[in-house]
Parts: sequence; structure tokens; C-alpha cells
Amino acid sequence: GLVACDVGAAPGGWTKFLSGLSFVRHVVAVDPGQLDARVASLPNVTHIALKAEEAVLRPGNAASALDRVGLGPFGLIVCDSNNDARDTARDLVLPLASYLKPGAPLILTVKLPRRASLALGVSRCKDVEAILGGAFRDFRSEWLFANSNNERTVICYRR
Repeated sequence: GLVACDVGAAPGGWTKFLSGLSFVRHVVAVDPGQLDARVASLPNVTHIALKAEEAVLRPGNAASALDRVGLGPFGLIVCDSNNDARDTARDLVLPLASYLKPGAPLILTVKLPRRASLALGVSRCKDVEAILGGAFRDFRSEWLFANSNNERTVICYRR
């Protein structure tokens, strides 16, 4: 099975869901916040309690926190962080891009302000594509059944 990464994972909704899928061998949850105890105790979950950009740091060419876990490269990255989508793309997703296998998917929830117009939703998704375009390809933006009125889902694939 594949190893998935849930970046901005706390409290662990995506992590729990992914850990129960038959084709997912392990989930690496990256978030400085705490995971729900029921999620953190799952045998196929590893929590790296750091910000994404800290989890990939290699001080003095030492192994990063992600390298030390020894579970990469990832076959999937998901991110449902409660931040501005542009910050999420730049600060959470891009630092982890090199840990994703070529051709593997990224599923990113784009958070919009309350009462956002359709035009703003389209614009934010295009902003995310501009930020991630060097590392990812084949962008699709969807309004999934599970998305709130203020969310869209971007799906793309590692170059």
C-alpha cells in the first residue's frame, strides 16, 4: 500500500479516514497541533508535531524529521488546513512537494472567506495553481458534496 501525508492534520479527520483505507499502508500526519488521541493511537499513523516547513529542514545536511520517519516518498498528500489558500499552498504544500512521488495526487481544500462570490472561489483556485504550478500539473477545481459553501477542492498531480 501507499504512504499518505496529511499536512495541517490536526485534529486528524483526514488522517483517520486515510488510515482505514485498504490501499493506504501508513499515514504521516504533519501538524504542530495535537491529533485527537483516538487518531494518534492508530498503529498506522505517525504524527510529526512540526510545521510543514520545519519538518523538511535539513540543518547542517542532517536528515529532516520526514527523512527520519523513513516512510517516504508519499503516494498522496491531502491538506484541509484552515488558512488562506495561498498561504496553505506556499507554506504547507510546497515544502512537502519533493516528498511526493511523480504523478501522485495532491488533494487540497481551498478555504474561502464567508459569503465569498463564485468569482472569488475561481480566483483563489487560480492563485493556488499559480503558486503550485512549478511542482504540480493537471489542476482541477471542484465543489465536492462535502465542501461547505466557502470551500473548493483542488486536485492536481506531482510533476
